[in-house]
Amino acid sequence: MLHLLAKRAWITNRLTLNFSKSIVRNSYYLVIPELPPTVEGTDAVFHSETLPSFEHATPQVIVSGGIRLCSEFDTTIQQHVEKLANDTSKPTFESIFNLIEDLNVPFETGYYTIRQLALVKQGTFAKLFSKFDSHFSVHREFRFQDPALFNLVQNLNTDENRTKLKNWQQTLINVYLYYGKLNGCHLNNEELDQMQLLNGKLSQHQYSFAQKLLYANKTFTHLELDPFAFDDVPYHIKQQFAVDKAKPDLGPWKLDLSDQTFHTIMSYCGNQPLRKLMFEAYYGRASPTSDRLDRNVENIVEITRKRKSIAKFLGYPCFADIVLESKMARKKETVQEFIETTRSKLKPIHDENIRQLTAYAQEKSNKPKEYEKLQSWDVAYWRHKQCQDLYSSLKIDPLQISRHFSYEHVLQGLFNFVEFLFDVKFELENNFDEQYKWHTDKKDNINYLGMTIGHLLIDAFARPNEKSELCIGTAGRDLCQRHNILPIAYLNMSLPRIEGTATLMTLSQLTALFFAARINKFLNY
Repeated sequence: MLHLLAKRAWITNRLTLNFSKSIVRNSYYLVIPELPPTVEGTDAVFHSETLPSFEHATPQVIVSGGIRLCSEFDTTIQQHVEKLANDTSKPTFESIFNLIEDLNVPFETGYYTIRQLALVKQGTFAKLFSKFDSHFSVHREFRFQDPALFNLVQNLNTDENRTKLKNWQQTLINVYLYYGKLNGCHLNNEELDQMQLLNGKLSQHQYSFAQKLLYANKTFTHLELDPFAFDDVPYHIKQQFAVDKAKPDLGPWKLDLSDQTFHTIMSYCGNQPLRKLMFEAYYGRASPTSDRLDRNVENIVEITRKRKSIAKFLGYPCFADIVLESKMARKKETVQEFIETTRSKLKPIHDENIRQLTAYAQEKSNKPKEYEKLQSWDVAYWRHKQCQDLYSSLKIDPLQISRHFSYEHVLQGLFNFVEFLFDVKFELENNFDEQYKWHTDKKDNINYLGMTIGHLLIDAFARPNEKSELCIGTAGRDLCQRHNILPIAYLNMSLPRIEGTATLMTLSQLTALFFAARINKFLNY
């Protein structure tokens, strides 16, 4: 049993059990980590039936509570499975899953709580979360790596039993069977060894692929000496790339292959040869045009072969079938149909946009013959110029636009839109308990309650050197239908605020907010 668990953990590139060899007895023993002492406030922070009490959150509480959650999760599940295996009565859905899912709610809620603290109190909790992230991932996989539990669920998966189950119960069975199969729970020892070998080689080629991309990024540098190459580039961008920051207009300018540099040059630089150079370098990283030892061709071929072998080994037609089984599309044909449907509808629109953009480039360029056909490295630049001219002709000022998008107005508009689409109404909770806040300023921590389906906590304003600048929506607690525990979601933004004035949002901030505030992510609706 222990031998199989250790090998199954190897398949997923995670080590679940650590073994040490005794020199005296020439046998193996299990090394169990010592649990830290319980710290006051742990229960309040990691309580899953109410909102987490963030005012009690300290590094000591997080370490104590996090390690205990992980250890108790594994130990209790293992004892539960052993008890079921020795039970002579016929297992039912409730006897198998109730205890496991009861453990899963506080386990996942604890993980989400630590992640939220890392986003809103980076200085105190970011490093802690980086350590706990992989730790929780290892323990999250534990229940999918036990052959005994896999067999119990598989025996439950009969037509007779499934007709008696609700949809969410059938989905849960499918999840356990899917991940159990990926971890090789249905294989014998010899097959498991082969699977282990395939996954090991696949991991090696994936790692090599990533390293060669990083090496290509690291080794590329371009020093632009042409003093006219950055003529139409905004001053702040010139300064960003200038070797001499005090004289950004004179150059030279040093460029690398980071995403930010690449997209900036594509959108703002009017020098076509420089755009072409950056485009070919960016998309040619570790390509067949690189030096032989720096190419990723062999890695791509081997990754494809190993994935095909793994799919065949697990009984799937191809690797795409493995991936899609846990996705909404489910089948390759559905994905292909979606792609073709989208392409057929959007291609005429795209072609017309390119035709108009080509005409615009020829009209505005001093060398119109060079733009009889737009190249890939031309599109972003001329589209940016076209938008600037359009804004100018319509006398549109981005700063003036912001006057119509105050934070409070935008948020209410978002909620009205969600209510119209999903019939979900948000109500402000005015009597929000202070212990559930991670920041003392009430304006920074607004709580909206959907009284019937969940909780949404919003942290809108920037706190330099303390809070992440990302606009991101994350889960805080999953829905538990068994105990009627409502889900929690967090929405974190970093809007600037001046006391006494309305907070105005730019178009990019508005876009980020609507992208982050996807209702299916927040409320599991």
